[in-house]
Amino acid sequence: MRHLCVVIACVVGCDRATPSEPAPAPVPRDAAVVWPEPKTSDDDILEIPSRELRPGTYELHLGQGVIVLQLGESSSLVAPDPHRGELALQTLAKWLKQPVPIKTHSQPLRPVAFEALDMGDGDHKVFFTTGAEYAEMYINIKGATHVEFVPKDSGYAGGLISIFADALRDGPEPPRTKANDPNLESDEPLFGTAHPFAFADGHDVYCTGDGWSAFRADSAHETAVHAPWGGKIEKVCDLPGAVDQIGVGLHSLNAIAIVTARDARSGVIGGGMAASLWNIDAAGCRRIALPAGIHISPFERPVLSPDGTQVALTDKSDVVVFPVAKGPTTRAHVHDLSLIYAWDADGIELHDLSGGRQRLVPGGPATDTDDATSTSPDGAYTAVVRKNSLDILDRTKHTTAHFTPHVRGDIRAIERALSAPLTWVAPHRLILRGAPDIALDAATLRSRPLAKTGTFLCASADGAHALFADGHDHVSESP
Repeated sequence: MRHLCVVIACVVGCDRATPSEPAPAPVPRDAAVVWPEPKTSDDDILEIPSRELRPGTYELHLGQGVIVLQLGESSSLVAPDPHRGELALQTLAKWLKQPVPIKTHSQPLRPVAFEALDMGDGDHKVFFTTGAEYAEMYINIKGATHVEFVPKDSGYAGGLISIFADALRDGPEPPRTKANDPNLESDEPLFGTAHPFAFADGHDVYCTGDGWSAFRADSAHETAVHAPWGGKIEKVCDLPGAVDQIGVGLHSLNAIAIVTARDARSGVIGGGMAASLWNIDAAGCRRIALPAGIHISPFERPVLSPDGTQVALTDKSDVVVFPVAKGPTTRAHVHDLSLIYAWDADGIELHDLSGGRQRLVPGGPATDTDDATSTSPDGAYTAVVRKNSLDILDRTKHTTAHFTPHVRGDIRAIERALSAPLTWVAPHRLILRGAPDIALDAATLRSRPLAKTGTFLCASADGAHALFADGHDHVSESP
């Protein structure tokens, strides 16, 4: 049985121990040999000449670039020095079809650890997690002479090249100070001190305007529980199956959930399984009636309106908007293969797989737009996502300010916002996910750490409370 320990955190911070680092990889010996250039196949597999230094440790040659790879119980990669690492990084950037990352720091190189799943015959599926960055790929050992780098999904390319930059050229990102980040207002976190409490078998924690909620699973159903901020956990209802998707509005007191008729403790899921859409709030749970012709699958991603009264989802080349309780249903035609990016005060924003973007107000047509945008909870500011920066529009003064990040973690947070919506803490602080997470005040364009410990999950509508993940089964709450 899993136990989720929940902790209440206040506006002063608390420290946690620094995780142990993998041992540095050995510097490979020189060899009087001319190594062939790596080759990229038609299916984007990078074939890298290599040799085994000792069991489980390999020296990879990318032209004049070198990587030391370790695979086993402790897996990592690093360059023997920044010069050869930079040459290797340039080759990897070309393979991933990514620009070479901007150099924002220079630290001694340290191996970047990753998890490796041995798939047999020398093939490995590997998982990188550094701060807010997560990426997957395959690393395959092909005899004594070659190692293959195999992409899993193009969506991981930006994360991989950023992780490779730290491992091969720049070293780990140093602690943020006013010296290396002129945007830093204070090193005091916005949230911090923790007060622990616990409940069993809790997962999928989310925030609503009046508190936070979670689910407990058994084979027949999932039980929704709810607690007002700083209050006691109470049972809300039993849902008839497994909760597979959750949607929460910016200011809503309720959430919506897709519930699939399957064993809630099992990871087995199929698109043909029967599913239904439910409204969940502190008062209870109620099945939502779907418009005629609309069917819900476990993989659907419905989005809740900011006030929690309407639901939007894509139906082929349409966006369908319908009420949580009673009201009309509307449809709008959108680009093929569109996904809902966000729903804020300006309406619904969508993006498609070719990079196109549209916006629509329910009941009206979709119109094309050039940029990903997001409006603050108080409606005072709109963030416009650029390639490596943000424009902040003051909606009252009708002025624009420009935010240029100085830390690569912030650059990557903005890059990720091109495909995943920005997160706000009321009234108008943007969360830039990194190590640590940073809260950027849209009014001043100055930042501070969000918390000294934990990974941000969600916040209350007024910004006075927040939830943070801390380790595998630990969560902290601010008062």
